[in-house]
Amino acid sequence: MVPLLAPALGLLLTLCTPAQAKNKVRHSTVEAPTWAVASVAVDIGTVTAMKASEGGLILAGQRGIAAVSADGSVQWTTPLPEAMVRNISTSPDGVAFTAWTLAGVTDKAKGLNLWAAGQLLDTFRIEGASVGMLGSDGSLQWQVEAADQHSLAPPALTGDIVAVNSGEHLTVYARASGAVIANTPMPGAGQHGGSLGGVMDHATRGEVVPVGQELFTSFFSHLVKFDHQGNLVDKEFMAGLTPYSNITCGPVLIDELVVFGTTGDQNVKSGYFAMKPDMKNKWKTWSPDEQSGCGDMVLEGDMVYASSNFWVVAFDSKGKIAWESVNKKGGLYPSANRGLRYIGNFATRKTYGDLLAVGGGRVFVATKNGHDVITVLDADSGAYIKTLDVNETLVSMAVVGDTLAVATSEGLRLKSL
Repeated sequence: MVPLLAPALGLLLTLCTPAQAKNKVRHSTVEAPTWAVASVAVDIGTVTAMKASEGGLILAGQRGIAAVSADGSVQWTTPLPEAMVRNISTSPDGVAFTAWTLAGVTDKAKGLNLWAAGQLLDTFRIEGASVGMLGSDGSLQWQVEAADQHSLAPPALTGDIVAVNSGEHLTVYARASGAVIANTPMPGAGQHGGSLGGVMDHATRGEVVPVGQELFTSFFSHLVKFDHQGNLVDKEFMAGLTPYSNITCGPVLIDELVVFGTTGDQNVKSGYFAMKPDMKNKWKTWSPDEQSGCGDMVLEGDMVYASSNFWVVAFDSKGKIAWESVNKKGGLYPSANRGLRYIGNFATRKTYGDLLAVGGGRVFVATKNGHDVITVLDADSGAYIKTLDVNETLVSMAVVGDTLAVATSEGLRLKSL
């Protein structure tokens, strides 16, 4: 090689080499988990959600809520009226919850609507939607009928309020009493009960995230900001000239940025976006997965980890992708409850369970290998490590210290990292 050409060729190779690793993930090493605790005896019915809290876990079940330590000891159990779905938000001094039951589905589609949208226009019949608050010892402080009888997102919990997104309204409840402070219409939700009622019923209700004295949440293509009195402060539905289409994961907060993920359609790419608290777009990063949008998003340290149905990516606060891991012969294919489902071009979250968990230098992804399993990736590189053959329907996962907690349809299991 001509000596003078060597530096130039080296520079060219550097510029042409991708900055991030791209890993093809398949179930090449499958093993049964070695459980530190094979079954935690907690009497709350089928677990529907789980959160890490103060070195332990808070579990929501169809018949109540319980606190469990990292070694599997049950700290307290609070029976509650039975509900099909119960979601939670935790703080050191309490637990807020939402609950509801899908009592049936009513097909509203007629004529041209049926031809054009099919089951999208099947509307939900929700019963028993409620919101409540427990003390740090599990004592029930209050439970009230929800302002809307719709499926409810997990609640936001601050020192003064509990805030819930029903898709139709952002409802703010007084934390101390459950009294309704405000019930403000969500932008873009005016079709509830109309010709597009089924679309509204299927749509993702964004979790409400407190940022200082303001609340961020989303519905359809709208990212919205409220104050603690329930007043709509601002809304945004475009980043530059790029519509969000469907906001289906996040938001999380990193370096004072509100980061969320979207699912596009045939005209709009799926992507990840960061907003400043003043709703100014800071950056956007297109998803490498062209088949599916973002369903799960987790913040761990100074990195955000996000999964679509067939891809997992890690990126920093500037939107720079550190690595990509892609499904290869089922290695990242979503488990029964993880990811998105599609009706035509419309996407909606399957559940609110945390089925992407990060901790101990590992990324745990709920996937499928004939039945539900957990794909384990290296958190620094995204490289495949192994597959844990749980062989039960996965509901939620969390990392507490050096323990991986796995909630399944059969109960709670704990595994040392």
